[in-house]
Amino acid sequence: MILLRAFGTVWDFVNWVFGTHFLSQPPNMYGTFVAAGFIVGFYIGIIELKRRESLGILHAQIEKRFIGKINWTDILTYAAFGFLFGMKGVGIYFEYDKYAQSPNDYILSSEGSIMGGLIVALIVGSYNYYLSSKTALAEPKEVEVRILPHERMGDILILALIGGIFGSKLWDIVGNPAGFASFIANPINSMQSGLSVFGGLWGAAFLIFLYSRKHKLPMAYVLDSLAPAFFLPYAVGRIGCQMSGDGCWGIPTTGFTKPSFIPDFLWGQSYAHNVNNDGVLIANCTETFCYELPYTVFPTPIYEIILVSILFAILWKLRARLTKYPLMVFSVFMIMNGIERFTIEFIRINTKFTYFGITLSKHQFIAIIMMSFGAIAIPYILKKHKEKEKWNASSNSSNA
Repeated sequence: MILLRAFGTVWDFVNWVFGTHFLSQPPNMYGTFVAAGFIVGFYIGIIELKRRESLGILHAQIEKRFIGKINWTDILTYAAFGFLFGMKGVGIYFEYDKYAQSPNDYILSSEGSIMGGLIVALIVGSYNYYLSSKTALAEPKEVEVRILPHERMGDILILALIGGIFGSKLWDIVGNPAGFASFIANPINSMQSGLSVFGGLWGAAFLIFLYSRKHKLPMAYVLDSLAPAFFLPYAVGRIGCQMSGDGCWGIPTTGFTKPSFIPDFLWGQSYAHNVNNDGVLIANCTETFCYELPYTVFPTPIYEIILVSILFAILWKLRARLTKYPLMVFSVFMIMNGIERFTIEFIRINTKFTYFGITLSKHQFIAIIMMSFGAIAIPYILKKHKEKEKWNASSNSSNA
């Protein structure tokens, strides 16, 4: 069964399923599912923003933009990506033996063909300059454009990816001495493992918050629209955790009695071929990742996949009737997410901290803050809504 072993890369999975012998190389299994999660969140966000636009809650904004200018920012950005692609692609072609020894290390190192990178950068940059010059005007002019909130989701997705990557790693190294030491020694290479889905989502949320403020988007409605879009990507990201065996598993099942109705794979797993190479060496293994835990642990990523998917379905169902209460969907999300994370941490491997005489994991302390926010916000929102309805009723009666 697939759930009973881990795969470091997508190619490891392909080889296991089809019996092929592709090199164990990027994309990594965990990163693939995290990227898929952000794409899923992107489309859920668009659906919800469009719904609120159709209800007249969110409106288009008018911005002034210049047209007819050569866009050097785009040209240089594409050229930079072209350089990286050419440097690595040509480098792999001429140094395949070195690449095959450790594909991840090669991709995340400074090795490659500088000349190949420059040539591809020149080709890509020149082509984009040609495209930009075709629409250039002798005198660039300023025009007003109408932008709907859902049309900003492209920018939001890019910010979510950036915030997700850095938030994911930052969350891991806080309170994790080994992860911090690894990050300091080799920041780029350390991004291969030790990443946190929870931290990634909140890193993305922080940049989206700054973006919304900059563009003067109604924060309450934006948070309400994107709250469901945080749940499902979290579940998809947890699939990556389970499939890669990146260390976000539970505590040992030793000392617990398994109920007869629970399947073995849902009770405990040893995460054979885990990407962290934790545990003991697997006999006669010829793969890149050849270790498994010497005992079984609770497969907490599976539990979270199930729980968070259910919570998403509930929040998605409730969102329509909660639309009239600004910030209500987000507040309910905070309580749901807080309860889920606080609970799962009791059987999840983690580092404990003691504050004010209370010993919990860092995720549980954050979960308490989230639940407290929701518990305080919901009564306040209901009170404000009642006051608004009362004021509207008195205003209408006086006008009559």
